Amino acid sequence: MGEFRKSLIVVVLNVCLCCFALSQMPLPIVTASMLKAATRVPHQVLERSPALALLLAHDLTQERYIDHLKRLYGYVAPTEAALAQVPHFEAWVPYAALVIKEAWLRKDLAYLGVTDVDLAALPRCEIPVPSTLSEAIGISYVLEGATLGGGIIGRHLVRSLGVTPRTGGAYYHNYGVKRGPRWRSFRG
Repeated sequence: MGEFRKSLIVVVLNVCLCCFALSQMPLPIVTASMLKAATRVPHQVLERSPALALLLAHDLTQERYIDHLKRLYGYVAPTEAALAQVPHFEAWVPYAALVIKEAWLRKDLAYLGVTDVDLAALPRCEIPVPSTLSEAIGISYVLEGATLGGGIIGRHLVRSLGVTPRTGGAYYHNYGVKRGPRWRSFRG
């Protein structure tokens, strides 16, 4: 198994463990500081992962970037689909309907030459529907928090590949100048 795949599996497993831990807490008790603490270790693992190192490498190729987006799509699309099935989720995360990262990835991949047929054939993680609102909020916290690091990656993509929000980089450029305010709004 390649280093990229191993590191991605470790990150996903750590995120799942954090979300499970959060799901055991009553909803009113889950706070931004608890979410930050629960995701600290997986965040540190991700920062040191070979997958991130490959993405931020000075010799990043378009092929490697497309492969990365395909793998990310295989996680983000089923995760967002699972979150969409959680009853009352939008009441707790007011703009949840607008947080559709799968659409950004689909747009990027289409621009980079991945067809709908190719997209449908991509492997996808099996993501169960979160059983509690706390678990759904924890998962959403991880997905939304990833947009912060996306700014760093987005700037690297511009420098290394010339990728902009309109040329295959919508996912990593995400909310643009609204990134910080949206994160603060999400955290409450």
